[in-house]
Amino acid sequence: MEDLGAARGDQWAGTDTGRLEAELFAEALALITIPYDRLVGLPERVERLARLAADHGFARIHALARLSEVNVLNRSRDIVTGVKITHEVLRWAAEVGDDLVTARAHALLATGLHRLGAWAESVRHAEAAVRLLDPSAPLQIQADHALILAMLTSCMPTSHVTTALFDRADELARRLGEPIMIVANLNNLAYARYEAGDIAGAAQAVAELRAVAASADLELNASVLDTVASVLLELGDADEAERLVERVLSGQAQLTDANAMATNLLTYAEIKRRAGELPAALEAAEEARRMGSSQPLPEIAAEAMRELAAVRAAMGDYRTAYRNMVRFQAEWEKVRTEQGEAAASVMKTLFEIEALRRDSLRYQELSERDPLTGLWNRRHLERRLPELLRAAGGRAEPVSIGLIDLDHFKQINDKYSHSAGDAVLRTVARILDQDTGPAVFAARLGGEEFLAVFLDSDERATLAACERLRRMIANHPWADQDVALPVTASVGVAVAVPGDTMSTLLRRADEHLYEAKRAGRNRVAGDTPAPRSPHLGDPYARRGG
Repeated sequence: MEDLGAARGDQWAGTDTGRLEAELFAEALALITIPYDRLVGLPERVERLARLAADHGFARIHALARLSEVNVLNRSRDIVTGVKITHEVLRWAAEVGDDLVTARAHALLATGLHRLGAWAESVRHAEAAVRLLDPSAPLQIQADHALILAMLTSCMPTSHVTTALFDRADELARRLGEPIMIVANLNNLAYARYEAGDIAGAAQAVAELRAVAASADLELNASVLDTVASVLLELGDADEAERLVERVLSGQAQLTDANAMATNLLTYAEIKRRAGELPAALEAAEEARRMGSSQPLPEIAAEAMRELAAVRAAMGDYRTAYRNMVRFQAEWEKVRTEQGEAAASVMKTLFEIEALRRDSLRYQELSERDPLTGLWNRRHLERRLPELLRAAGGRAEPVSIGLIDLDHFKQINDKYSHSAGDAVLRTVARILDQDTGPAVFAARLGGEEFLAVFLDSDERATLAACERLRRMIANHPWADQDVALPVTASVGVAVAVPGDTMSTLLRRADEHLYEAKRAGRNRVAGDTPAPRSPHLGDPYARRGG
């Protein structure tokens, strides 16, 4: 796809709306992975995407663009502004019942709260970000949320570093085929093991991430280089550690976080201090201190004061070292207090949003349920099916549908009353709801017409599932409901192909449905003939009806 970061809004004039929406959605997904590699140019791309989405009325894409802005703000340490935007997006998502956007908002809240030191709350939101996604969600989002959950869980003060969550994130990143995210996940694993004192495990993760980067010809960003250098320093390879950090300090590595340069300065100061090059260590620590104070990055400024204390102690200046440690303790306590107050304010707002979301979801479900049968209705289909088609666009997981129409249903209404007809519809709905096998959901479109939607089911599997449904409807003991007439169904099957919209997919299914009707009813039709019992056909034809 063209880089929208270089695009002008007016170039899209006259562009097909469906194609434009698909391209902007693809850009929204790209903006999820890019921050793991670089921040340069990202704010401009986010701003353009938000403007284009707003101009064309693509509300979901606009919400995702605003959350990409939050990601940039979190990485720039402007967390309070990011939370305000997330608050607005969450309210919108709650009102319209958009679980994908809600999940994405929880992921950004998780990373923001983590930076504020609210570890338990950050993990709770990271878990929600994973839980709210269904299997049809784009892989970029699934992988990112799994990566966030693994990272934040490992950072819990009482947590042991387990590989299960990291393995899941790795699996999704590899399915996506995105080396940037594979490296980011391995970097988080290496850092978690390093912090836990498992240097051998950290070294293993570092070796693997360097191999992945080399095979993909990927330059490691400043944050990853800092992790690698810290691990190498513990392994005794100070020269290689210094070489990597110097790449960052000389501007040869991309920054993905506002504190990346300062943390590399602190690592450089430690390398020099351990090597006994104390003037260079002092200079690096003082520069990190200035950087932390001016940006502002108060936690970096405090950590720089601790490194200054260590350098002064190594120089034999114990009085200054003691004063620096006292200042570090005071500043660190202030940082934690301010972060705690900010986190408390954020969580109060989130409780209010969650209550609104629960109410909204309850009302949305009521509005998307068919009152007669309890199945989903056309309104739900019009929201859900396009989501599945978009998500399947870049994946080898086909979406298919079975359009089901009851044969000669008018005769049941005419002979037995509309109440009897309603009872038949409810029974068919129960069969569809309970026995659709791999179907994602079933819906009533109106009258005697139903739809079953299948995910990761090719035409052969969908034809077989619909044939089984047809047989169950035909073989149901309808006489027990005082309906002596046969109840059968004709089904048209269609499998989505690239470029399909909801309307084109339904149109093909409708064409196959009428093929089934013309061929004698009580059968399933698709591009390939369905397996079926040869003695079954239209029972009304045999009755002369």
